Amino acid sequence: QPLEEVLRRHAGQFASRPWPDLADPAADPGDTPQSRGGLLARAKALLEEVFSFAEAAVVGPLLDLGLLSGLLGTYELVNMCVCLPHPLNRSGREVCELLRPTGMLAEVYRLQLAAGLDSDSDTDSDADDTAAVVDEAAVVDDAAAVEAAQSGTLFACVLGSALCETLAYTNHACLPNCGIDFATCGEASAAGPGLWVRGVAQRPLLPGDEVLMAYVPSVVGQPLEVRQ
Repeated sequence: QPLEEVLRRHAGQFASRPWPDLADPAADPGDTPQSRGGLLARAKALLEEVFSFAEAAVVGPLLDLGLLSGLLGTYELVNMCVCLPHPLNRSGREVCELLRPTGMLAEVYRLQLAAGLDSDSDTDSDADDTAAVVDEAAVVDDAAAVEAAQSGTLFACVLGSALCETLAYTNHACLPNCGIDFATCGEASAAGPGLWVRGVAQRPLLPGDEVLMAYVPSVVGQPLEVRQ
């Protein structure tokens, strides 16, 4: 595609701010505009090395520091959390047969339980709870690991992040009328290979209604102070 169209689609059509401006030292003292600026400079140098084979006239505009900063700013402002079932959970019996003779099944269960719990920790109290549960998981017996494998819960969900054009134009509501689902190949709502996303109405919609999603689904229905 022409460079202008690529830049319009991927860098010009979404909300954006320079990535260093989105630093939040109040939440993380190490997250400052200066530290982000240093990371950007390092990333630009690495990208220039990766694409050293390409013509400068072609790749140069795509490695502009301002453009890279804006892309990261867009991603931080507009990205969508993705949570998918681990694909190996569909083959729990085979995984059990493979790992149990090696004695690794319980260890995999402990590590995956820790990963799954840690991914949902947003507060100090949550982190304390996570540590306590992971300590218990460290001495989990083989029978619990076998049950987890055979019930399809051995592996923690796969967490990621995605920028979806349609979702990027959907506004937030604390009482949304649309839920967002992701699926991969093999699931009923996937139409083929790759990562699929769909919006599902939560209640009847009329022509002209704005489609609204929850940017933080875990706080829907929570008190005001939690949602803030």
